Amino acid sequence: MLKGSHILYNVVRFTLVARILSDQPPISRNPDWKLGETQSPVTGYAGLIAILVCAVFVVWAGECTDLSKLAIWDLRKIVGMVFIFLVMALTDSLIFKSYRRNFDFSKGNEIDMDARGRIFRRQVSLILCFVLIWPVFLVTNFWFPQFLIFFYFLAPLILLGSPFYFYLLEKHGNYDTDDDELIILADWLFRRQGMDERRREHLFNLFRGILVKGFFIPFMVVSCITFWNYWELHAGEALSHSIFSGENTALAWSSFFKATMDLIILVDVTIASLGYLTSCRILDTQFTSVEPTILGWIVAVACYPPFNIYFESCAWKYASFELTPDIYVNYPVLSAVMAAAIVVLMSIYCWSTVVFGLRFSNLTNRGIITSGPYALVRHPAYASKNLSWWLALIGFMVATGKVMFLAIVVLVVINVTYYLRAVTEESHLLREDHYKEYCKRVKWRLFPGLH
Repeated sequence: MLKGSHILYNVVRFTLVARILSDQPPISRNPDWKLGETQSPVTGYAGLIAILVCAVFVVWAGECTDLSKLAIWDLRKIVGMVFIFLVMALTDSLIFKSYRRNFDFSKGNEIDMDARGRIFRRQVSLILCFVLIWPVFLVTNFWFPQFLIFFYFLAPLILLGSPFYFYLLEKHGNYDTDDDELIILADWLFRRQGMDERRREHLFNLFRGILVKGFFIPFMVVSCITFWNYWELHAGEALSHSIFSGENTALAWSSFFKATMDLIILVDVTIASLGYLTSCRILDTQFTSVEPTILGWIVAVACYPPFNIYFESCAWKYASFELTPDIYVNYPVLSAVMAAAIVVLMSIYCWSTVVFGLRFSNLTNRGIITSGPYALVRHPAYASKNLSWWLALIGFMVATGKVMFLAIVVLVVINVTYYLRAVTEESHLLREDHYKEYCKRVKWRLFPGLH
């Protein structure tokens, strides 16, 4: 970890990243706040508690026995998502007063003709953003056909509520409107103002943010509802077995492990979905900057459908965390230890998402996280997830008695891809003064004491 990884890092940084970022302006998000003050993990923990409450409820009230017969837009789960969001939003707003970073409700600005013009221009820009994101959603509909119904339902609600929100921005907003990307987009459309380098970068940043949402929202939302369904089904199966006695002890342990993994992943994708869906200044969850490099985008989207099909077919399907009953029968001690280790590693991965709260998002800077596992290493999610895949693959090879060379090679490629994700993310975040301070505080990128 050494010398080879250090060389790889420098090649990537100086040939594909640093050159592009050299012209990017530095970022100071909430410069008056100290590192760590703007990103409390308590909001995420409140969301975690709300998720666990909903998870218990859906199992208690659930009637899911066949996933093929279960509607993906189960009303109970939609209500649950709204409840979880409200718990997190109220925690952030009432306890930590996150709205104070962009709003001052102790005084009001005059709503004159200029203010009304800005409200109108924001509204026009928001409509254009929906127009621009629709083709991206239309393409992703090939892989996530359930999502468009959600979009057609939610988009009109957002557009109807947005004028009131924009009114609040004008009446009580205390941020620099020169950096408001919706206004910059409208000024560009109406040719109201010239585009200097700073405004052009804001405009490109907005377009990149639209692509981020267009690509990740369908996957995250559909994954969220799907894993809620998985949890309801598999948790019910696990509760029907005794894990300590009886003829089907191995089946019981297998079902228990599967349900536990479903719960971990549903927590992760629920927090992630809400993070993508709820970016706004009143919660201080807006995008500060979006990854500007081609390499950063490639290594990020390569890990998600449809671009990860090869990874899935050659490696991930053997490292899918599903230890079969046969493994528990033939290797009881090994399987129990391996399953426990995978649960611990995936819990760290999930914890890494939880501490983001409503600020989770790939390819973006929405504030620097310093708590939870991020107090030990800078990329705990990548490290724990990749280690868990190796454990699962080893378990599969032990159970089958086969050394799967292709799966091993592809998993190494996946490891390299995630390493490049860490490198490009850091190069992007180093534009943020707080991240520079964070790197001095937390020196290890992936493994404490090693790298």
